[in-house]
Amino acid sequence: MVRDLDEAAIAIDDIGLRRPTLDDVFLSLTGHAAAGQPAETKTDGPSAAAERRRTA
Repeated sequence: MVRDLDEAAIAIDDIGLRRPTLDDVFLSLTGHAAAGQPAETKTDGPSAAAERRRTA
């Protein structure tokens, strides 16, 4: 995909890569999210996860 942007003369200011989580892999293999509480993510801080647990 990055090469496609380069070939189209589209400048890239920043790019990031991340390793998939186990939830990402499960979703990719099964086509649906795992049952149970959603896992915390880096963008979903501990306070948001704690709030979900309180309201669940």
